[in-house]
Amino acid sequence: MDHGFSALPVCDDEGRLVGIVSGSGLLLAGLGRTTGDLEVRQVMRAPVISAPLTASATDLAGSMLGNHLRCLPVVDHVGALVGVVSRSDLLRVLTPDDDVLAARIDRALRAYDPVGRRRVAVEAGRAVVRARSTTRRNDAP
Repeated sequence: MDHGFSALPVCDDEGRLVGIVSGSGLLLAGLGRTTGDLEVRQVMRAPVISAPLTASATDLAGSMLGNHLRCLPVVDHVGALVGVVSRSDLLRVLTPDDDVLAARIDRALRAYDPVGRRRVAVEAGRAVVRARSTTRRNDAP
């Protein structure tokens, strides 16, 4: 748990997911005794909430939010573990790059101002929309 993992899956000899060990589970199991004396089956949680390999990012996020999970094991059609999705994995997928976000904002604003008298800039996920002047400056005296 010292390497950035909030939970570790437990698999049987065929690679099928049978449980999960979380940091909170270790803390609770270790109350009043030495955790070195515990076996994995004593601290793992089973059955495990998991997602199929075909789940979308939206499905994964919904399952994680609905079940208050920090990570979600992903299994194939026979229940074999193929990976674990974390909250940061989902954020990377569900949060658009700055140029994609700028294009979406510009497209939405085009309905209100089809001429395009604006400039949209996005940096580190923060959007700034600046209106361009609609009149020309006459520098002649």
